[in-house]
Amino acid sequence: MYMPKQVLWIPAMMAMSLLLPAQSFAAASPEGSPGSAVIAVVNGKNLTQADFVSFINTRIGEQARQVNLNQQQMNMLFAEYLNRELVYQDAVSKGWDNVPEVAIAVDNHRRNVVARYAFSQLLNTPISEGELEKAYKRLKPVREFKTKHILVGSEPEAQQVLSALEGGKSFEELARENSIDATAEHGGEIGWIAAEHMTPALRDAVGNIKKGSYSKPIRTEFGWHILRVDDTRIIPTPPYEEVKDELRRQMYNESIAEYIDE
Repeated sequence: MYMPKQVLWIPAMMAMSLLLPAQSFAAASPEGSPGSAVIAVVNGKNLTQADFVSFINTRIGEQARQVNLNQQQMNMLFAEYLNRELVYQDAVSKGWDNVPEVAIAVDNHRRNVVARYAFSQLLNTPISEGELEKAYKRLKPVREFKTKHILVGSEPEAQQVLSALEGGKSFEELARENSIDATAEHGGEIGWIAAEHMTPALRDAVGNIKKGSYSKPIRTEFGWHILRVDDTRIIPTPPYEEVKDELRRQMYNESIAEYIDE
């Protein structure tokens, strides 16, 4: 099958000099900026530096901002970019861009790109030092609990386990024999955990369990638990400089969640 291949390249050294280094890849290129410079003409269609940079970002993905491409790699990507344009133009001339499954996929990709851009605008909004300091002041020391549990599938099973515990049988042995989750092989060991990281029912119960004691059966979406608390400790708030970056990430996540809620 014959496919028209009319490609005009500007001189190779000039074309490569127009390309941005990997660390400064950018999607936006206003008219008249270096990104709008024409680096090839395919069947009369101008291809610009911005087009090629966008192709590289898509082709390599998130790595594009960290990778230093050498001349050979850049040439290979440039050839692939031109070949894609030739195939694309030929497919459009045949009307294949209007095939239903293609049109749906193109529309879906467009939605993804626009949605990602919307999120990027939120993430590009700077969070001031004052906002970070206010968020830090709201942090409090965390109380953690060293816990074990026995998880079973029904209330009657949980009552049987509780009776065995009250009869003096080892908690760890009962966990190995009865628990339906991965903690069974470790005698029900969960380890140190903050209450806020527990499911609501366990969170409400754990603070009322005396050290060395266990709870009555507690129902959650996972089944029925008997929870034991072996120890407690207070984790102090870390220094500001240690948590500043994490606070910033958390605040960005909260802004995205609020945006979606709105």
